[in-house]
Amino acid sequence: RGASDLKASLEKDNFKVDTLTLIKGHEKIPADLDLLIVAGPTRALPAKEVAMIQAWRKTGGRLLVLVGDTTPPGLQDLLKPLGVSVVPGLVADPRDYFQFGGPLIPIPSYQSHRITDDLRKQQVGVLMPAARGLQTGKVENGHLESLLETTPESWSETDLKNEPKFTKGADAKGPFTLAAAVTLDAPPPSSSTTASEPAGPRPEAVVFGGAQWQSNSLRQTSSASL
Repeated sequence: RGASDLKASLEKDNFKVDTLTLIKGHEKIPADLDLLIVAGPTRALPAKEVAMIQAWRKTGGRLLVLVGDTTPPGLQDLLKPLGVSVVPGLVADPRDYFQFGGPLIPIPSYQSHRITDDLRKQQVGVLMPAARGLQTGKVENGHLESLLETTPESWSETDLKNEPKFTKGADAKGPFTLAAAVTLDAPPPSSSTTASEPAGPRPEAVVFGGAQWQSNSLRQTSSASL
């Protein structure tokens, strides 16, 4: 996905970043893993792999899912316990979008949350090309909070061969959640926080309706990116 710049940035902040190949390389997720990132999967996620991730989450593991411009089999199964499903199509926003890219590169607004509050104060923008709308529902023993939202004028474009145009009956109408955080009401016993984290319940999972925002090309194109 061309995210070497992001990897280098994390390593500069003393994070150890590595690739984890489930099933073939590991029978279980390493116990010392702090965060698992599922970044824009394009192949089917086997049921065994999904089960491994879900079991690891129950031990206190934190998960970040970046939904790509396709929805391979098994991805919805991974997202379902998080209370999230993916809307068909790519999000277009005719009000707030990147002027050099058009409505299919929306610039969503931050919602109040411990993850986003500092970014909003610093006026750090975020571009979301090939964004997927997220439908949010109930989470067992937890709750879901929106992090990024599009305007009410947005829609999910399903005809990607022509210029973006809302088609009644075919395209879902916004506003859409483009990122959401899952917080458990009672965190797992092994779940821990660091001194640098804000006080209060810690999000156990975050889902982004998009994977291209963290690509090298976008990070180099504009500073308006997470």
